[in-house]
Amino acid sequence: MSNKENQEIQEIISITKNINHLFDNCTHNFQVHHLTELSERFELVLSQCKFWTETGNNARQIYDLKNFGMWFCDKIAEVEKYSEENS
Repeated sequence: MSNKENQEIQEIISITKNINHLFDNCTHNFQVHHLTELSERFELVLSQCKFWTETGNNARQIYDLKNFGMWFCDKIAEVEKYSEENS
C-alpha cells in the first residue's frame, strides 16, 4: 500500500469517527421524520462508499463522506434551531 493510499484510509477512518460522534451525541432532538431522512441519506452514502471501495477510488469516498458530514452538521443545526424556537 502506498503512502497516499494509507493517508486516504486514515482520513476515511477519521471522517467516519466524526460522523459516528454526530450520530451518538447530536441527534437527541431529532424527530421521527428527521431520523428517517437521516437514515435514507446515510444508506445512500454507504452504498456509494461501497462502490468507491470496490473501485479503489478513496478520494471519491472521502469526498462523499465529507459531503454527508457537512449535510449532517447542517441538519443538526436546523433541528436544534427549530427545537429552541419551539420550546
